[in-house]
This record gives sequence, structure tokens and C-alpha cells, in this order.
Amino acid sequence: MEFEATANLSRFCLGLTALSEIIDIDSVNTATSKLNKVLKSIATQANIDKNLVMHNARNSFGNIAGDKIPIHTLQKLYRHSSIITTANYQQSFTNKDTDDAIDKVVGF
Repeated sequence: MEFEATANLSRFCLGLTALSEIIDIDSVNTATSKLNKVLKSIATQANIDKNLVMHNARNSFGNIAGDKIPIHTLQKLYRHSSIITTANYQQSFTNKDTDDAIDKVVGF
């Protein structure tokens, strides 16, 4: 149940990230602030104890994308000027080896 809620929250956050892409670049900070307030309200209504902010959407996307999306595509999506920045950012989300090792022990 918790995994399903997390997956749904990730999809919702990704939708908000897509929405923020449409907003004029000069108003991004204001839009992000407004979206953060909406997320906090949703979290309160859903009895979610975690601090939900737009940065969570970015991290959720990075975690879901993992090694499924080519690094150059991720660089464009993240708007990183350097591929090294993207590689370093994604490195914290690439857990395939660790996940596989845990799966062998736990058997999920």
C-alpha cells in the first residue's frame, strides 16, 4: 500500500513538474512557491508527514528514470549545462546493483 501511494505521489509530482515547465521563466520562483504551498496543503489533507516540495518531484523523477532514460536526454530534461552534473546527480539514484543484491537475499 505504501509503495502504491509513493508511486501515485511521484506521478502527481511529475505532473506538477511538467506544469512548471509551461510557466514563464521569470515567474518560476513564484510558481514554485505557489506549487509548494499546494503540495503542503495536499500533504496535510492526505495525512502525509513528509515535507512535500517541488524538489521532491525532481528527486522522484531522477529515481524513477534511473538507467531507463539516456543520460543526454536527462541532461536536457534537467536543464544541466554539463553532462557531468547530470551524471553526478543521477549517480545518487542508480541503485540497480544494490537492489539486485537485496532482491537475492530477501527474494522480492
